[in-house]
Amino acid sequence: IIPDPVVETVIDADGNEVAVAQLSFAEQYCADNWDERIVPTVKERAVEMATLIADTNADLGAAGAKYGYRANETSAWGFCVKAEGKVLEQCAALPEYTCLLLGADFSDCPAGEMLPESWQKTLSGIDKVRAALEQAGMLSEVGYLDLSEEQSYRAVYLDRIQLRLGSEYDLSAKLLTARKVIEDELPADFTGYVDVSVSGRAYTRRLALTEVVDAQYLAILGGKE
Repeated sequence: IIPDPVVETVIDADGNEVAVAQLSFAEQYCADNWDERIVPTVKERAVEMATLIADTNADLGAAGAKYGYRANETSAWGFCVKAEGKVLEQCAALPEYTCLLLGADFSDCPAGEMLPESWQKTLSGIDKVRAALEQAGMLSEVGYLDLSEEQSYRAVYLDRIQLRLGSEYDLSAKLLTARKVIEDELPADFTGYVDVSVSGRAYTRRLALTEVVDAQYLAILGGKE
């Protein structure tokens, strides 16, 4: 039996009792570690953007080993970068439920030109994943999609659960299975992965938040004020 979470309340300026907003697991992690660990680490590891671009173009593996981080050999590299620039124009707000893409590199595609056929196929797959997430009622809680492994999509849900979806096959059924497992079988504080890459089956494992959520994404969450 999992007890209902205790709602913390405070008295506001008008004398009303109001509930204190609850942070997600990732937001709480960043709140606890932002000043003492995350910011100093980013400053220490940050490399000049121009240097990083030149070195990754020459040898991505060597540049990754020198400047970057990744969870395993099949994961995308993450880098902390620094540069100076001038803001010329502020873009409009992102569309509702926009999520980040990890493992997508469009640096070799000049502006205004068609993407290579391989990337068009990947983007088509992303559209299918987004549609399936929306159909399952999960899209609004997805932080990012990870494209690091070809035909093996992953998504971070609720900022603490990694969904391992496998290929595009039967995505809707996989996500409905994942949602049922999360809502009906897992404890409310579960942090780890739910693997539904094989349709009709679900495997779960508890992991530390840093093993589930990309480090750069955690830094982004910590920077939201």
